[in-house]
Amino acid sequence: MKKTLPFILILCLLLGCMGLARAEGRFFPGEYQGSSVGFNQEAGVLVSLTVDENVITDVFINADSESSIGLTAVEPCIEALLGRSDARIDIVSGATLTSAAIIDAAQYALKSASFKIENGT
Repeated sequence: MKKTLPFILILCLLLGCMGLARAEGRFFPGEYQGSSVGFNQEAGVLVSLTVDENVITDVFINADSESSIGLTAVEPCIEALLGRSDARIDIVSGATLTSAAIIDAAQYALKSASFKIENGT
């Protein structure tokens, strides 16, 4: 019994590490879109994200219907989203509604790209 216990523990450790090494990515690679309402309540903000298995690799934001102040949020949001695996970025000061719409739209796009549920199933 004393000899088998260390063997079983080592086997469990190795199998656990192998499972981690084979873990799938977070997203289905591809391009995904989301939209949300910003400052201009009649037209929305459209966010198009390209993702690989783990992060956002490209961002396109169409916020042409937003105010000129709202448009100042577009570039900072693009820069903040690139390389991330989520849409939790800061609101751009002075362009709160447009920033929030960009974040919401990005979250919708990422939800479409996601295939790994947070609890691991």
